[in-house]
Amino acid sequence: MSEWGLDVKWILDILKSLIASTIFFLIGLAFGGVIYPAVKKSANPLSEILPFSLKKKENYIYICYGLANPKPRQNYYVVEEGDLSAIYSVVDIFTDVYKRERVNVLNHLSTEAILSEIKNIVTVSGPVWNCVTELFIGKIGSPVIFDRNSKNLVLTEKGEGKEHKTEYRTTYRKPNEPKKCHGIILCGEVERADGKKQNVLVCAGNSHLSTYGTVIFLRQLYNSRKLSKTLKAHCISGAPRWRLLLRSLLRKLLRNTRVNSTDESRRWGLILEVVDKSQLNLHRTRGLPMNPSHLDVKIVKYLTEDMFFNSFEYHY
Repeated sequence: MSEWGLDVKWILDILKSLIASTIFFLIGLAFGGVIYPAVKKSANPLSEILPFSLKKKENYIYICYGLANPKPRQNYYVVEEGDLSAIYSVVDIFTDVYKRERVNVLNHLSTEAILSEIKNIVTVSGPVWNCVTELFIGKIGSPVIFDRNSKNLVLTEKGEGKEHKTEYRTTYRKPNEPKKCHGIILCGEVERADGKKQNVLVCAGNSHLSTYGTVIFLRQLYNSRKLSKTLKAHCISGAPRWRLLLRSLLRKLLRNTRVNSTDESRRWGLILEVVDKSQLNLHRTRGLPMNPSHLDVKIVKYLTEDMFFNSFEYHY
């Protein structure tokens, strides 16, 4: 009897160990597959203010860049130096936040062909070289447009039955080399032709310098929670961080259930001033990447939801 009792105790100990191991395994699996990724994503200031949804495996972030049209007797497209630096920086930021396998990079001509299938899109460079940027400036109802005649940014503000226009002018240190210029960041949700939503981020400037400046600002947002909080306080009705974390966890646990985010603004934006601080006599070989330390980027205007218009057709 004692021998049988000893065997039962031994079997019970093994069962307890198996149960404990299984529980710890499930906790580790939940932490590694659900909790940790949600905490990591929520911990990044940039991901807290962007609208991108990667709930489904087929959802990716597409980074769309512009191409300069071929010159006479040339059969190839080119990318401006500032746009190239901007593309590199955007890819680097988004692969770090959302993982490389969820980020695709296409030029605007290739993107346009599959635009109706894209859920999340980042479009880089102004409407001169990027037709996708041109499209989304209108679709998002931007209060800021690029004026073809003056080559400047023009902000149209609504108020008391009339509209007030402000022009943000570019100054040059020498022909075709801007000293001070402006760019915009636009963020929000737009409706596709099939009625589904697209999450959009536009980073565009009225020169290659200011396009790069908008991406430098994204990098600053990526690195600074203080800057992210300032942005949310001025133009995003964002939820507190604990609520964003809880929402992220719920989206992971309830994979096919949409979690409402009615406490967040649908559209917001910024007008940025970009100043080249490098010395005028500094020799810069064409084609070398720009040095971000030579650029001073600051916010000159916050764009809130109430400043945006209904979707319109915009042509540069």
